Amino acid sequence: MFRVSSPPILATVPRSGTWFLRYAISFMCHLDRGGHIADRLTGRVFGDPSGPAFDLQSFRGGPLFRVRGTLPDDHLFIGHTVCPGFTASDVDWWQATAFHVPGYDYFHEGMNYRYTPIDLAKYRYTPVRVQAMERSARRGRGRPIVLVYRNPLD
Repeated sequence: MFRVSSPPILATVPRSGTWFLRYAISFMCHLDRGGHIADRLTGRVFGDPSGPAFDLQSFRGGPLFRVRGTLPDDHLFIGHTVCPGFTASDVDWWQATAFHVPGYDYFHEGMNYRYTPIDLAKYRYTPVRVQAMERSARRGRGRPIVLVYRNPLD
């Protein structure tokens, strides 16, 4: 099991395609590792037909994904979170403004980060060192962070 201290992050906002990104990255990694994906509607097979099928039954949707070999990092986070390194004290109203439901700030909600769910790995959970991730981001040494959001008028 690997310890994660600074993964690249695809931070998403609600209704921005979080699950689409999770499936797209997972399918890409699976195909890159020699697997195949069968289109259940058309019967068309993508990838190596003799490779393993994508296991939709055990797919949990991360939020961490083991991407080693396909992408230049070992892990990738895809989900709702405030970007590491953000300092709430820099924005007057931030502390008094809550998200409308839990789950929109994954790395700052006090979950048990020793058992962070991970997909595409031989292990089901991996520890994430949130404080180390925050420290790296504040010092400018964190991994890339991308904010994905949709046009609110769509």
